[in-house]
Amino acid sequence: MRVLANLSNVQVNRTTLIEPVGLLESMVKVASLDLSDSAREYATAAPLDVSGTHANQIHMARNEKVLSTLLCLAVTDPRPETREYAVTTLQNLAFPKENRFWLTQFCNGVVLEAVKKLLTSDEQNDKTRKRAAGVLTNLACNETVETLGQHDGLLDVLAGVSMHDRNKDVQNRAYLALTKIANSITSTMPCHSVLLSSLVKASHGSNGSKVAGVLRAKARVVENRYSMARHPELLETLAYIAMNGSDNLESLKDREDAIRALLHLASENSNRKVMAKKVILDSLVYAARFKIEIPEHQVMRESAITAIERLATEANNRKVMANHDGLLVVVAMAVERELKLEQLAPEASKVRLAKPLLMSLLVAM
Repeated sequence: MRVLANLSNVQVNRTTLIEPVGLLESMVKVASLDLSDSAREYATAAPLDVSGTHANQIHMARNEKVLSTLLCLAVTDPRPETREYAVTTLQNLAFPKENRFWLTQFCNGVVLEAVKKLLTSDEQNDKTRKRAAGVLTNLACNETVETLGQHDGLLDVLAGVSMHDRNKDVQNRAYLALTKIANSITSTMPCHSVLLSSLVKASHGSNGSKVAGVLRAKARVVENRYSMARHPELLETLAYIAMNGSDNLESLKDREDAIRALLHLASENSNRKVMAKKVILDSLVYAARFKIEIPEHQVMRESAITAIERLATEANNRKVMANHDGLLVVVAMAVERELKLEQLAPEASKVRLAKPLLMSLLVAM
């Protein structure tokens, strides 16, 4: 096994090692059954190296005996190194697009169940948990996301690991897997609500503010907006991100993403009554006057004013909005900015929203 492991370290040998009939099966048999921990480790290391070649990845993934043994080793072997090698091989096999659908469907989702278990149970080896999240990152594509999203508890586990894992790299890799899956799930899929709940949950972790970027992308799609505005705690999550965080560039980008997501949601006529509540208005007022002296934040301020204007097109919202603390002030400040811009460039044809917005709110009072 050690000879085979050394030979498989060399790129040009990897295709050769998979050609002899029964050799790969013999490796995984030793990896599974041998009583020697070292023999099992080397017998798992050799297939790992062999799986680094694209042509071998497709062949190995279709070998049910090899695949089943790798899954068993990844979950049950007592040696941390052997579990790590096995799950890293699975990560390699999940990389080619030809393998993704097959792996998600294999034995009614046993690959997904094994990876889910590894994410939460293998506390001895951080690399094993990181590779397990990497398997899901590789598997996620348009053809597989519905299966991934519907697998019992999988998205919730990814959200939990992205929040609570002791290792920062594992948190980041789990979050990457969750967001890659999120990018392809649509509101027509039964798992859409599960995804939104997982994103809301993930927003409370160290990667939480980054959720705003995912929700902004989801809110761009018109078909998603109705369900997003009504999903429990989603609007509150966006409002919280918009009003909290540091002043570094990454945090400021997250705040802008949150406001832009709210703007997209407010563009939907049916959402405007739902969104005219204190927590949302607080976040829009906060964003509309955020660091007023810094030009770089102008996009966020204008987005907030536009969102307020869209909410005010619903007549029933205007009285509540006109009486909301600070809202008329930020709209009046926006009117002043627009007048100054108009004086500087009177020929500019940009639509001015703030003045008619202010008038409609004053009338409502």
